[in-house]
Amino acid sequence: MSKIRKLLLLLCLSMSYALNTYATCLLKIVQKDSEDLPDESGVLIMKTELPTEQWKPITLYFYHKVYSEFLIYKDGDENSSGLIKGEIQDGRSVTTFVGSKIMYYGEGQNKYVKLEIYNAGKIESNGELKEQFLMTISDHDHAHSMVSASAATCKTIGRPAYCRECGYGFTDGKGETNESQCSSSFYYPALGHEFTQDWTSDGDGKYRVCAREGCSHKQYSYDVTDAVPAFSIELADGETLTYPQSKAPKFTYDRNLCTVSVDGNSTACELTAEQIKKVTASWNHNNTAHQCDDKSWVDGCSYDGCTEGLSRRWVYINSQEVETTTTTGDIIIDNLDLTDASGYQCDAALTANTATYSRTMTNRWGTLCLPMQITYNGEAKEKYYKLSAVTDTEIQLEEITEDIPAGTPVLVRRSADENGITLTVNNVPVTTAPIDGSTVDGMTLVGTFTPTEALPESSYVIGNNKFWLVKDLNATEGNPKVRAGAFRAYISSTGAQTSQPSSLRIESGEATAIAERLNALTDEKAEYYDLNGRRIDGLRKGVNIVRRNGTTTKVTIK
Repeated sequence: MSKIRKLLLLLCLSMSYALNTYATCLLKIVQKDSEDLPDESGVLIMKTELPTEQWKPITLYFYHKVYSEFLIYKDGDENSSGLIKGEIQDGRSVTTFVGSKIMYYGEGQNKYVKLEIYNAGKIESNGELKEQFLMTISDHDHAHSMVSASAATCKTIGRPAYCRECGYGFTDGKGETNESQCSSSFYYPALGHEFTQDWTSDGDGKYRVCAREGCSHKQYSYDVTDAVPAFSIELADGETLTYPQSKAPKFTYDRNLCTVSVDGNSTACELTAEQIKKVTASWNHNNTAHQCDDKSWVDGCSYDGCTEGLSRRWVYINSQEVETTTTTGDIIIDNLDLTDASGYQCDAALTANTATYSRTMTNRWGTLCLPMQITYNGEAKEKYYKLSAVTDTEIQLEEITEDIPAGTPVLVRRSADENGITLTVNNVPVTTAPIDGSTVDGMTLVGTFTPTEALPESSYVIGNNKFWLVKDLNATEGNPKVRAGAFRAYISSTGAQTSQPSSLRIESGEATAIAERLNALTDEKAEYYDLNGRRIDGLRKGVNIVRRNGTTTKVTIK
């Protein structure tokens, strides 16, 4: 016969029951040294809820003494009139109560037992619907599920041996002596580092090494002065550790150790709570306006992580202070009004609740480069283009039919019905610098938020619906060096072309674009001919021969 005898206890609840009138019952286990002792002398060792609907067994463990009493209350209420009692005396005899049957077999005195209980369903008893609970009590052998003990170290906690199944801990490691009355959640605190050696100088500080065998932890302390913000820890052994603000000390704590890291992630010390007598943070607040890592400006204390005296925050846009909506977190401003006269210069990446830009355009074509995204709108009257291809005589364009990222240079064609462009965007990120635009065949569209210095002579600018070679414009008598204005773009050439293009072909895919041609040679000095050599008064549909300054170019108008 097995050493562990299963003990069967069938408990039928003696109480009136109406379907769905209550959701749980309350189980209490009380123990006394003798059944002759009054009820109030009992010791409550366990209390748990028992759902009345069918459920998987609940497993409980407890130490069964001479006299164990089970009490079940309906509605989970100890004041309920539906109380049922069951008692186990000496592990052998059982007292039976009216309305319930409690049966117990085998020995269970003065040892750990395993209790399993579940709802076996509803039964009819004396014409009333009852709940039927099935309880099984069996001996429990900890030794078969024992987890070995582990000793505490300088940094890690220790644990006594404990039973993996029930969680009880044992100081003897065998499951026989439970002097500690602990569970699997019990632990021995970390020992903490022990120092017996003198300090060793190390540059701007000093250190000492843990004396425990197998541990090489170095505890650091750094020099500070009264004028320098510092973090200090007074230790129980009489020493004081100090860390200047320049080391960026960071103090963290878990249930095992308090740790100070410096310079980002270097560990300066590890301490148990018992080793710390006092922690002091001393910061000399300077309360001066200063720039933060995100390029915004604030008043108040300038030391990292300190908000003393902080009342306002701002950014500089075109050298002018612009208040932000909050003093911490993302940089947000209410309004950003972009104008060609001012341009845009700001070190901080920010978000504008509303951003606007407008430009009057006397010509149909222009360039554009804004620090905010241009959202694609197929119904918009203006169209945006990027470089598509470059030949010996032409630069071709392709219409952009998607959102244009902030800082991207593009070409823009205004509607014939409008005299300019106007853009308004809400809750839009604003970038700090332009990004490269489209590049084809050694030609790149380059944007600027502010007026530029003199452009390279190999580049091209647009004007009067024409693209002009900067070298030629600079050579014109009386002309200043060519520059690009704010929120404009120009075409930069790498010089890799066999010849520099002299015309711009519009490739918009629209029927109205057939007659749209921008040509760098269409001025009063140019001569125009058809393919038969007859002189004409200007560019016409089809193939044109254009002669200017001794150079002949073929221009096709579709």
